[in-house]
Amino acid sequence: TFVQITDIHLDADHVLEFNEVISELNEIAPDFVIATGDLISEGNTGTIAEAEECFSLYRDAIAQLDMPVFNAVGNHDVVGIKSKAVAETEPGYGEGVYTDLFGPTYYSFDWGDYHCIVLDPNDLVDGEQVYQISEVQMKWLEEDLTNRSESPLLVFYHEPTPTWRNRSEFSDSLGEHRVQAFCGHWHQDI
Repeated sequence: TFVQITDIHLDADHVLEFNEVISELNEIAPDFVIATGDLISEGNTGTIAEAEECFSLYRDAIAQLDMPVFNAVGNHDVVGIKSKAVAETEPGYGEGVYTDLFGPTYYSFDWGDYHCIVLDPNDLVDGEQVYQISEVQMKWLEEDLTNRSESPLLVFYHEPTPTWRNRSEFSDSLGEHRVQAFCGHWHQDI
């Protein structure tokens, strides 16, 4: 079993609530937890320092989990891209803070009979954020799938595929695989 959490939008004002989620997840005791993006609140409009602080809160909270956690990057986790106060040349800009803390933004792992794929549809084109699987990532995906022709797939990402520029190319790359997909992004906070 696994639990998907998404759109946490963590900041200092919501740490106590998120720690309650962490306790509940430990009680449920799934095999793993997958967080499908927007781990932090407004990293895209904030400064590098603000994003680092929120990511640290998230990292400290998930460190309390008794099972592995896999992360996907969300649009709010792409730091400074909508802030005039952050230069594109500043260390940590874009996905830099995320990758420094959590590693690659797309990767795969096997769990039981399933091949699990975490994708990153957050792409910057001419300084603007667009939702698509980059050409480099698409090549990686196709190579990854060549070794998994019989495995059922669990695919995780943040933005839903109808918002992607290259949705059909992505769908075609999955071929005849049995696929279950999980995303975040579209949500209502209660």
